[in-house]
Amino acid sequence: MAAGLGFLLYRLADDGRDSSSAASNTALSREKLLEVLKDLRKETSSALITLAGFALSIKEQTENKIDDAYLREVLMAQSPLKDQLKRAEQKVYDKHEVTEGQVQAAYFGTFREDS
Repeated sequence: MAAGLGFLLYRLADDGRDSSSAASNTALSREKLLEVLKDLRKETSSALITLAGFALSIKEQTENKIDDAYLREVLMAQSPLKDQLKRAEQKVYDKHEVTEGQVQAAYFGTFREDS
């Protein structure tokens, strides 16, 4: 669950930039990564549930004819939840003394090795 949420957060926050260059040389352990992902889940769950509700409502209103990429773009551009999510993420990164780049690099490195 935490891994899936971590990936969702990454995909929502992805703005097309290559985040691997932002990652520090300090690798996160699997345990540390899981702690961060669990805290991200706790801190962002209410905003993500609200965002999912908005998306479902828009999908229903458009009878599922809206492109997912466009829907994501609209939600992230128009929704005040984007700022709420970013603040929640930063709170967790600060708590664990890590950067977003470190978490993303560890996430993709750790879970790619697991498959």
